[in-house]
Parts: sequence; structure tokens; C-alpha cells
Amino acid sequence: MIKEIYRLRLIIILALIAVGMGLIRFRYRNYQWEEPQVVMQITPTTIPSPTSAPQAEVVYPLIDILPYKGNNFVVDRYSAPLTLNVVTTGNIKTVTKEVYKWMLQNKVATESHKLVFSDK
Repeated sequence: MIKEIYRLRLIIILALIAVGMGLIRFRYRNYQWEEPQVVMQITPTTIPSPTSAPQAEVVYPLIDILPYKGNNFVVDRYSAPLTLNVVTTGNIKTVTKEVYKWMLQNKVATESHKLVFSDK
């Protein structure tokens, strides 16, 4: 008998919990619960200003003059912020120098951009 109770201990514990919950529900079945009077005022902590949004000129400074065609290469688009896609058929080192020269002519720091090379 005790072995049988020990083997079914989980079922007995769950049954006792269910009976307890049923008794509590039965006891409070007609209780009038009060609705809490919660008044919430939503006030913004920070008001976004037009200058706080990321500007296209900061993230894509060369967007207005793309595509740029050079000798054996084309800088056609931004593939990600501050990442230029360069389609080339020439030597990558010379193309990189020419792209950096073009960036300096347009007053853009060469260290800020990453160049991604691809074939046609």
C-alpha cells in the first residue's frame, strides 16, 4: 500500500493542488472585485529633433554623384552604409588608388569607407 502511494506521489500532489484551487474559486465566486483606478500620463522623455535622425549625407556622402566611371572600373552604388561597390576589370591596387583619389576630390575621408570589389 505504501509503495503504491509512493509510486503515485506526483498524481496525489497534483490532485491536492487542484482541490485547493477549486476550494479557493468556490469561496470567492461572488466576491466583487474592484477595478483599480490607474491614471497614466504618457510624457515623452526626449523629443526627437530633425538633427537627431541619421542624415543621408553622413551615411552616404557620395550618393549624389554615383555612378562614377573610371579607367577599368565603375563605382556604381552603396552596398551598405559607408561601403562602396566597385565593379572592376583591372588591377585592384590601382583601382583602389583611383577611387581614393576621387573620394579626396569630393572631400570624403578615405578611412571612413570600405570598398567591395566585384567583377562584371
